Amino acid sequence: MFNSLKFKITFTAFLIISVIMILSTWRDIKETERLLLEWHREKAALLSDRIVHSIMVLMTENKWRDMQALMESLVSDRKELKRIRVLRPEDGVIVVSSEPEEAGKAFKPADKILKDGQVTEASTGWQSNMGYLSKLTIIKNRRACHGCHDPQKDVLGILAVDISLDDVTAAVREFKKEHLREAVIGFLLIMGAFTFVVGVLIDRPIRKMIATIRKIENGDLSARMDENKKDEFGLVAKSFNRMLETLESGKKRDRDLSR
Repeated sequence: MFNSLKFKITFTAFLIISVIMILSTWRDIKETERLLLEWHREKAALLSDRIVHSIMVLMTENKWRDMQALMESLVSDRKELKRIRVLRPEDGVIVVSSEPEEAGKAFKPADKILKDGQVTEASTGWQSNMGYLSKLTIIKNRRACHGCHDPQKDVLGILAVDISLDDVTAAVREFKKEHLREAVIGFLLIMGAFTFVVGVLIDRPIRKMIATIRKIENGDLSARMDENKKDEFGLVAKSFNRMLETLESGKKRDRDLSR
């Protein structure tokens, strides 16, 4: 069985198709995950801009004490929002947070965004964490803020918005299951069709040839291979049959000469 041509061709096709489908499935999963993450990043960027604008409005209206309520309401209204904080730019200490108990505590990743007490655009952006993304945005000292803040101060604070990746994780997990299910079904269909085609186009003609050869070995020199096929098997059958006819003619000539 393992030495048969049908097994070798089928097993080789099995390996090739398996590798192609595994690579294709892995690529599709990674691309889907990338697109989902990109979508969440864009949404987080829009949310951050909106929150910064709301903070600026509260500050210009001297309602900065309402920032705590604003953050808590935003987090409760949007399930993808995990946490919102405003950091002090000098040392990264949390000034206001959607979780009030965090106020006054140090922001752990602050050393990644503060360089000698200075904050720059290059040091903010995205921070990857377990299960969520953090969007860090500089709150600049705009002209409208100069009434309460020193105009020489460039940065008033850093907004840290944490976006939950639970939706991304769930979507990717479901996509993996669905894609794996489709890949298995597709693989079985392809292998079934391939095995059928190999059986009809290769295995069956070879078996017929072997059966004819065995008849000849058993003394039936009248047996002939099927020449009706237009492919290589037909050419082999014609050549084999011509060879038999030549051998029969030679044997007949030898018998005639021996009389």
